[in-house]
Amino acid sequence: MKERVTEMKIGLIGYGTVGSGVYERLIRSREQIETIIGEKFEIIRILVKDVKKHEAVHRNLFTSSWESFFEQEQYDLVFEAINGTDLPKSFTESLLKQGTSVISANKKLVALHGEELEQLAYDHGAYYGWDAAVCGAIPIVNVFKSVLVTTNIQSIAGILNGTSNYILTKMEEGRTYEDALEQAQSLGYAEEDPTSDVEGWDAVYKLCLLARQCYDQWISPNDIERVGISHIDQWHIQAAKALHLSFKLIAKLEVDSTSLKGFVKPALIDQEHSLAPIRGVLNAVTLEGKDMERLIFAGPGAGKETTANSVVEDFIFHEQQRDVLPRFTYRLTKIEEGISEKLTAQEVWFCKNEQLSEVKPYLEKTKVWKEKEVKGGKVFIVTPLSSATPFFTFPLLTEVDQEHATVESKL
Repeated sequence: MKERVTEMKIGLIGYGTVGSGVYERLIRSREQIETIIGEKFEIIRILVKDVKKHEAVHRNLFTSSWESFFEQEQYDLVFEAINGTDLPKSFTESLLKQGTSVISANKKLVALHGEELEQLAYDHGAYYGWDAAVCGAIPIVNVFKSVLVTTNIQSIAGILNGTSNYILTKMEEGRTYEDALEQAQSLGYAEEDPTSDVEGWDAVYKLCLLARQCYDQWISPNDIERVGISHIDQWHIQAAKALHLSFKLIAKLEVDSTSLKGFVKPALIDQEHSLAPIRGVLNAVTLEGKDMERLIFAGPGAGKETTANSVVEDFIFHEQQRDVLPRFTYRLTKIEEGISEKLTAQEVWFCKNEQLSEVKPYLEKTKVWKEKEVKGGKVFIVTPLSSATPFFTFPLLTEVDQEHATVESKL
């Protein structure tokens, strides 16, 4: 870490929703933060695209020149709060190489380049914090770093994207997919191009970060099975309701004796599942393990104040732990014998009447646990096939202490 002669010098890259939120939170909580970290701080420069947009807010702080931002100032810490990957990666590399710590909320950047950026920070005596990149207000990353350092976690499952969860919630209330998406966009919950949210990429990036922090393994987004929600229609929603099940876009990690596997896809849960109450734009993460049974973390997954709060708390956490944070956790990464048989072992196949002939040959290759006739078709609960099918299949999620009979008894 750099030697600090006087007060801490802070820079900020980006002054959009998250960046302005971080600035406001730092100013509003200055006295409290300075008391906790034991030194005063000063925000000395803010890098933005267009200085003119910010003339009303301490104009002298702003610059649109990276050279002016980087070469004319010396920082102890910089908050990186811009979109994309190429520019923020280049900026972050330059800062870390000079020993300046960086806090980021850029999930895609961390998922794609976090391994090399963490190594760079380590090599130059800095830190690279990204707690706010996973689930907004939920401090799940720093929970792994501080209070679950040696706890064996056998599986992680969660709702990591508020946009898709909002859409599925509204569809359960009777809206079409298109109407629910339009409403999400009008409320600011979905981007004009919602692909990253509804096709699962946003959740994939977050799952990569959870894998790193929980299991000390960086995995590629391309190694995670990904299916979005855009193919789900009202028929699927109503058929699931007939079985007392509901759709959630689930991100899940499972580890066995040889590998770490993950998926992001629509799955079905019953009303007793711990993720069942998570509706609207809320995010949630459940951790399961022998030593802790089940822990559930839930809260807002996005928003100016909530994300800025996580960014600032991440900064405070790292400042408090600068000299004691382990580089890696000491958590066991091998799942305990016998647990793997209790993980997800059933799928739900939704077959409209016109699809039954296509599905029948595949039903003959697997065990059918239950068959339910619904309006317009049939629903089957089956043992998953080892090979791919030409139609969508949906995992039926149960938790370690739930038996499959819990769901079957309701059919």
